[in-house]
Amino acid sequence: DPGRDSLASFFSDDSPLFARRTNRAGEAYSEERAQRFRQSLENAIGIFEVLGAEVQEVPSSMMAEMCGLPVRLAEMLLEDADQSLSVLECDATATPLSNRCSQMSLLAMSTGMELGLSDAELASLGQAGLLHDLGLFLLPPKFRNPTTAYNASDLGIYQSHPYLTLRLLEGVHSISELVRVLILQVHENADGSGFPRNFKSHRLHPLTRILHVVEVYLSLVNPGPGRPALVPHDALTFLLFQCQKGNFSPQVLRAFINQITLFPIGSRVLLNDGQQATVVRRNADQYDQPFVIFNNDARGQPQALAGTELRIVSPLVRDQHSQMRLEKEILASLTLDSLI
Repeated sequence: DPGRDSLASFFSDDSPLFARRTNRAGEAYSEERAQRFRQSLENAIGIFEVLGAEVQEVPSSMMAEMCGLPVRLAEMLLEDADQSLSVLECDATATPLSNRCSQMSLLAMSTGMELGLSDAELASLGQAGLLHDLGLFLLPPKFRNPTTAYNASDLGIYQSHPYLTLRLLEGVHSISELVRVLILQVHENADGSGFPRNFKSHRLHPLTRILHVVEVYLSLVNPGPGRPALVPHDALTFLLFQCQKGNFSPQVLRAFINQITLFPIGSRVLLNDGQQATVVRRNADQYDQPFVIFNNDARGQPQALAGTELRIVSPLVRDQHSQMRLEKEILASLTLDSLI
């Protein structure tokens, strides 16, 4: 099985992936690297799109290629984790589902690396993140649109899709039993309010905690039912409030924030001197003081905020129509179901 072989050879544990990441702190982005990374991500999204269109009769060669995609994404993380995250922009020609699943695979593996997980665990995260919503392609198109508001009947149909995903993956030998467990648990909540089995945290596999944080974050920073996307910083603030309520693992959420920063990579921010900037690299020691590029800097050279008097005052919306901000008091009072 080519998919299984490529995973086994790359995720080998001979030299753990988390120890093989290249430290590029302070480096400017490489345009050549950006083009390669975008192409890798677009290829992953494209394969997912084709797979979805042929989901009833998926060729084994295509499924093998799909199962090997986490290798390409992990290679990006090893070469330049920050720049990998910076290219997580939606492909306008693809469905939101294909975009989100590719992003989820990359972010789940990145978080797992931050936690120092084994290569075998990282491979499982990458596959589960990529494939977890595949069953939605068996349902009408409205169920693949995250802005759809469901009635009670629709909600029951939607919440059956993890079982549909497992049905599609029957007989695919490169999918381990662990990956199947994770796919079934991605949408479960620690308090038992998730689906499809309403499991509480003590019944969930530890790796599910990583996938759940990433899945909720991506749902928030993309448009949802009756709302535009949240500014990434506000999405993280909401996750922090939910963590205080016991809905997320503190260790996982800390690792997630450490790798994307409190003002996530790619965010536009306002500084205390009135300048506007874009977050481009994390500071491994201080996640609230990342590296930024000032918006008036034609050279695009990252500047460290740590060690200066400059501080981020607030995030900025990309535009009023595609993103929104919510006050902390509102974020503290909201539930997971009210935003997703």
